[in-house]
Amino acid sequence: MIGSKYSTNKLITILASFYCFSHPNLAVLVSAAEECTHGMLYVSDAASSVISAFDLDQASLQDLPVVESIDTGMSEQWLYTNNIMNNVILTSVFRGTAASGYADGKVRFIHTGVSTESHGDHIHVEKSPFSFRDNGLITCARPIHYVPNDNKIAIFCDGNFGTSEEEQINSQIWVVDEELLATSTSANAIIHNSTLEGSHHGVAIPLSGDHVLHSLATDDRVNRTAGASSLPNTFQIIDLDGNPVHDIDDETDQNNSCLGFHGSAVAGNAFAFGCSSDHGGILVGQYVTGITKKAYLTEALLYPTAVSFDGHRTGNFADHPESSYIIGNFAGVNSFNLIAFQPSNLESNVMTESQIQVLDQRLCSYDFEKSEGEYVLTWLASGVLEVYKIEPTWSLVAEIPVMDGMTECSQAFMVSGYGQVFVIEPETQKIHAVSLGHLDHDHDMSIETTTLDFVPFSAVVAGVPEGASCHSEDDHDETSAGVNVTIRASASFLAMLSAVFLLAA
Repeated sequence: MIGSKYSTNKLITILASFYCFSHPNLAVLVSAAEECTHGMLYVSDAASSVISAFDLDQASLQDLPVVESIDTGMSEQWLYTNNIMNNVILTSVFRGTAASGYADGKVRFIHTGVSTESHGDHIHVEKSPFSFRDNGLITCARPIHYVPNDNKIAIFCDGNFGTSEEEQINSQIWVVDEELLATSTSANAIIHNSTLEGSHHGVAIPLSGDHVLHSLATDDRVNRTAGASSLPNTFQIIDLDGNPVHDIDDETDQNNSCLGFHGSAVAGNAFAFGCSSDHGGILVGQYVTGITKKAYLTEALLYPTAVSFDGHRTGNFADHPESSYIIGNFAGVNSFNLIAFQPSNLESNVMTESQIQVLDQRLCSYDFEKSEGEYVLTWLASGVLEVYKIEPTWSLVAEIPVMDGMTECSQAFMVSGYGQVFVIEPETQKIHAVSLGHLDHDHDMSIETTTLDFVPFSAVVAGVPEGASCHSEDDHDETSAGVNVTIRASASFLAMLSAVFLLAA
């Protein structure tokens, strides 16, 4: 029995897990073959400046131990990470205090310490302590929109309208080089910073060719007109020196503006903006080669004209670096839907019903599963998690009730992971870890729960290097090519493993 790969891997897992439990020092990784990682779950404390890190490669997702505590010196931290696979950076954002006019907002970047080491025909995943990357430290008023793309991270700081012109703080754009964050602690990683006229709730998106797309405040907002909306209508593309490259600024043209903008996404060098129902659609843009006068083309993907969709709009999106699709919500009064479209390959300039997935209850949030972007996760106000595929058409793959008696979205929030998803309850201080298992085979999902000793505020899964992510189909798959096991090493334990391999031979 012990001579089979299946039994050997299983025995190694059992022995390693036992040794981990009894020897809490000197962590290394041992694998029977190729390794992968589910990363780390980072959760910020609502009442302190501490972020707790949970290792998701443990044998069980129940009662996850805190393996690191990161004190950033900032409270009420919103956590983000880049979906680009070679990213190992955690981003912590403090939006500032009202008493200071939000001028004390701050963004800190943290290297997760997770990396890979090549061994020729396979890789090892290594986990070292975290380290701050304050070569990218940003201080600004109300940093809210975080957008990664093209190995860069853009932070848009809304600024503060204030009660007078003297109290106003203008919006700012910051662009940080991801590679410099990952490889250096001293070289300045900030490659662009500019201040915009007025303050508004806007966005900045890094594009290829060292370009940055950003929103512009409306004239009423700049002129401090009473009741002026904070949402922008027009945009500009600049280079990293601040020189204008392209304008998207004709408010009379659906194809060259986005009235009442809210929500953005990017897929390669194509982008999408959610516009108001009055504007009538989603603004989609992309860089097109071979055009001499205009490299950037934009057009409206119009909302469907059916009466049942009157007053609907898209206000937020989800994207994934390995998917050509962008997912968006499409909501009206007591009407909840998801849409899927390819911004670089629109079948029509009008959204079709085949692109729409109707939901039978309130949608709280949604996201791509992180590993391959194959699945779309939806979190519903009833406490049910649904998993969809979007190719070739929308299809429900699996669903599972996570929280009994849930009625409001404020009761819990969802965090997407690699072959896993987490539902976090602030009031009860619980984390429900859902293993996505073998979704295409038996639609299997399982739930394990951890109770926290603090009130969670925000969370994200990070720390997965390029080529090292565990996919949903690999989750706890004992028949796959390799086994990912975290062990605590000593000479005696390595000798024990050697004996196991001799028996297996």
